[in-house]
Amino acid sequence: MIRKYIAKSYRQITLILIFIFAVMCILTSTIRPTEIDQKNIIDKILAFTLNYTRSFEERFYDYRMKATVDPKFKSKEITLITIDDYSLQKIGS
Repeated sequence: MIRKYIAKSYRQITLILIFIFAVMCILTSTIRPTEIDQKNIIDKILAFTLNYTRSFEERFYDYRMKATVDPKFKSKEITLITIDDYSLQKIGS
């Protein structure tokens, strides 16, 4: 009985921590660690945490896009244009 309660509590606490970390990653992804004045130890810890959560969110975003986007889908609304010296000379600019 106690084992089941501990296991259930452990799962709930773990899910809550994962949720809090995910929300923190998303909310802090807009703040750049270079914007923080890192003169004291708390600011240095905050900058490190923001840097870590930002990189975590960026990697997770890449994973989500790779998992959900169909690689065979080609949009007609997107065009890639290469601008190089030859192209500029051909246009006459």
